[in-house]
Amino acid sequence: MNKMIFAALLLFIPIFSFADSAQYPYPGFHKYFQTLGYNFTLGLISSENLKPLYIGGIATGVAYGFDDTLSHKLSPYAKQIGEAGQILGSPFVMGLTAASLVAVPFTENQKFRAFAFDLSQSLIIEYVIVNATKKAVGRTRPNGHPGDSFPSGHAGDSFVLAGVVNHYYGKKWGFAAYSLAAFVGFSRVEKGKHFPSDVVMGSTIGYITTASVLRNNNARAMKKVSMMPFVGRKSCGVDVLINMGR
Repeated sequence: MNKMIFAALLLFIPIFSFADSAQYPYPGFHKYFQTLGYNFTLGLISSENLKPLYIGGIATGVAYGFDDTLSHKLSPYAKQIGEAGQILGSPFVMGLTAASLVAVPFTENQKFRAFAFDLSQSLIIEYVIVNATKKAVGRTRPNGHPGDSFPSGHAGDSFVLAGVVNHYYGKKWGFAAYSLAAFVGFSRVEKGKHFPSDVVMGSTIGYITTASVLRNNNARAMKKVSMMPFVGRKSCGVDVLINMGR
């Protein structure tokens, strides 16, 4: 357990160690649910998502064809690290996301606020998509547990975190976070928890949802002028909002 706490602290270091040397605009938490609704609907419909979806779909199909063979070859190694992967997957990512949101009111660091905003939205969307897909597909796990094997939620959550860390804290921390995500994905083959194709598709969903949220939130926050309709008791019209860079 001490090792898990140490790993958690390592991922918290980049959040607090970097000075807020540049502007990291985001829509603002007062627009959280409005932005979340957009990202979950129109935001996902983008031609930029087609390439990773295509590549991830092909990789999932290839892995599916070798699931039994790969599981047999990987499981003796994966089961040795399975417990660590179990903890560093969804429980760790969800805990870090919750802690980041709790910390937002106590800091003026714009980078951290944007990080927490995008991480939480990416995780929510990915979680819903992954679990809806699990219900729709109903694939039995290799260990015989029914109905929730495809895709891997641990892999999806880990790739969400890696994508957001890479965006806000650079390639060095991004490489570490993606390495952790790969470690978690590999560990899910442990003792029949997931097939390799479950992990590939989970990772693909995590990558796509995160890329969409980062792209959409940055674009919406950077808009210099935006319009929002309003309706009052005796009036109606359009509010014109001007973004001054914050």
